[in-house]
Amino acid sequence: SMPGSGIQLTGKLGDVIKESAQIALAFLRAHAFELGLTDDKDKDLLEKRAIHLHMPEGSIGKEGPSAGIAIMTAFVSLFSKQGISSELGTPTKRSS
Repeated sequence: SMPGSGIQLTGKLGDVIKESAQIALAFLRAHAFELGLTDDKDKDLLEKRAIHLHMPEGSIGKEGPSAGIAIMTAFVSLFSKQGISSELGTPTKRSS
């Protein structure tokens, strides 16, 4: 996060992914205390802070609502100052 407030979205982003990012941030702001991201239930998570989310254009498409959970996970990591396990999202081996 950086000084300011709100979210800035740049890069190759379609409408769905922009909405997903805004919804993820709105959810975190509404539930920051319950998620342990702030110790003051009345304090705005983005008070004096802003987020700049940039997704560069590339060969992998980034359109679709499923990207919202990845964005949410990144935001939780950012505000909690905790890394995300590399095991998250890794398929488990199925026994036949």
